[in-house]
Amino acid sequence: MRTVESLLIESRDHWDNAKALFPVGRELHDRNRLPAARAVLERVIELDPTGEPDAYAYLSYAWFRDTNPEEGEKALRRGIEATDSDDLRSALASFSSDVEVAAKLREAIAGSEAPTVRAAILARECYGGDDPAAAVEKLEAFAAEHGSNMDVQENLMWVLLTVKGRKLVPDLDLRETGVPLADRRIEANPNEIRGHWMKLQMLIVQEDWEAVLTASGAALESFPDDETMMCHRGRACENLGDDDRAMFWFGRAIGAKPSYTGARVHLAKIHEKNDRLELAEEIFQEIPVANPDHTPGPVSLALFYVRRERWEEAEEVFNEAWPKLPSWFKHSLNDNEDAQQLLLREAMKTLAEGSTSEE
Repeated sequence: MRTVESLLIESRDHWDNAKALFPVGRELHDRNRLPAARAVLERVIELDPTGEPDAYAYLSYAWFRDTNPEEGEKALRRGIEATDSDDLRSALASFSSDVEVAAKLREAIAGSEAPTVRAAILARECYGGDDPAAAVEKLEAFAAEHGSNMDVQENLMWVLLTVKGRKLVPDLDLRETGVPLADRRIEANPNEIRGHWMKLQMLIVQEDWEAVLTASGAALESFPDDETMMCHRGRACENLGDDDRAMFWFGRAIGAKPSYTGARVHLAKIHEKNDRLELAEEIFQEIPVANPDHTPGPVSLALFYVRRERWEEAEEVFNEAWPKLPSWFKHSLNDNEDAQQLLLREAMKTLAEGSTSEE
């Protein structure tokens, strides 16, 4: 059993040992304790700037996930300068906002023989090629050749999850392909939450809610304070028609991490669905207060006002939030019917045009 508190104690006990400290920082990242993860990973880099290239990678992820891509890219550039790592070049090529820089990085790593880099190159074919299914088979064969390399296996899991989510390979069944890989990772690394996280994501994309309920319960046995697993359990209960139990788990997730936006959104939408509108509004209003650094947070409240046709309030909240939103989130709103309904209003056309020009 490993808790966030035990990880923080472990980081304190190993503060001068880079080798012991790195897995703690990585796990804090995976447990969504991003400021703490950054502090630990910076300490790893301070102690041994060239010993662990992945410290720079996870530091960058912790910035990207906190909607700060500038710091994320900066961490990867620091790592490349310090370690000359093709893995970090590959990561920066994926995340860079500069198309020309990304193209040059991909050209630089094109001849690399590092298995993780080769897997990343093969992964791009799965997203951008003419035959995603054939590209996935090619990556699966490569991963089978490197069965002991967990980073290659994780790359494959990400690809399977992404192509299924994007419907690039519609008949792909993650329960047959990705979930066994996640189970292997769980068995090989029982003290790490990442395998459980990957498994749950696959089952959610597969919409196998009974399996989500079972898998989240298993995860909580090893990680009893993990709010993400609690939230997944709530989603499973809701989709299985048990709103009361779902609210219990969303409430537990918020209790475990009061800044958790996702659990509040799910909880508020259950109240909204059941016409408890005042309570739903209160919860949506809590989001930017509980997590002021999460810039997309207020958008959920604005979209609640859209669904209630409270246009002036929706426009006010949305206008205030818009300048702070990261570009990837603005782009994601293209697939949100409520957001598009708002952006098509006369008062919002300037924002909508600005969003198009940014792309």
